Amino acid sequence: MRDWWWNEDGHSSTEPVSVRSTGGDWNVGSWYTMTVSAVGDTITAYLRNKGDPFSSAELIGQLYDHTSQYSSGGLGFITNGCEAHIDNVVIYDDAASYDSETITAISVPFDQEHETDNQIKFAISDNAGNIGTSNAYTVKIDATEPTIEITSVTSSQGTDNWYEETANELYYFSDDDGIAHVVTLTGDISDGGSGPQKVSFSSCFDETPQDDTNVGGGTWTSDQATDYEIAAGGGDPGGTVTVTAHDNAGLTNTDTVTFNEDNA
Repeated sequence: MRDWWWNEDGHSSTEPVSVRSTGGDWNVGSWYTMTVSAVGDTITAYLRNKGDPFSSAELIGQLYDHTSQYSSGGLGFITNGCEAHIDNVVIYDDAASYDSETITAISVPFDQEHETDNQIKFAISDNAGNIGTSNAYTVKIDATEPTIEITSVTSSQGTDNWYEETANELYYFSDDDGIAHVVTLTGDISDGGSGPQKVSFSSCFDETPQDDTNVGGGTWTSDQATDYEIAAGGGDPGGTVTVTAHDNAGLTNTDTVTFNEDNA
């Protein structure tokens, strides 16, 4: 037999509680990438029912706010309905006990007039009809791509058998002298939103340097242990290298440099 707790109005005496996740897809302090009319991005919230014994809780809506409503002088949260259910949430007399599940809130239509003024909160109801609403949490949205620039391309042979056409980012090399070129790229990276995360490198000359994740200081370099190597003996016809900047919200930007063989 199930026991039910009721208040004077015929409802359960304690409201359920919804809280922000500290794990999963929505990490505290994380940045997210959304377009102005984003409908496909997901945010995972961690819901906790800390109220009724033998009750369950259901997410009944997402309430979101964005910057255009701040300018009108009010928060103006708008409900965006969704479906998610927390089953078999069993709460005992111990007030510290709780159960939980993770749900995904979809189609959060944030605008991006400012990157940190967007907010979201969640409402859940229990079987007794009580509604609990979470606090409003800021969702930091990064709308700006990182910047990246190749500032230096050097050969292990120095300037021997190496010609730089700086204006077009073209490099000519001769590889028929029996000596290989080991090519190192360096450059700058910046991101004013979520911050730079790493620089990755495309494959060329049958080599793919490892990602550079030490980019917090605003510079990067290709890994010397896995750098591009232009083989000796005229075996490499050249190619284009693409370096890609990644920020912590998943936005990217690229720069390229081209190498041409010249053994004539």
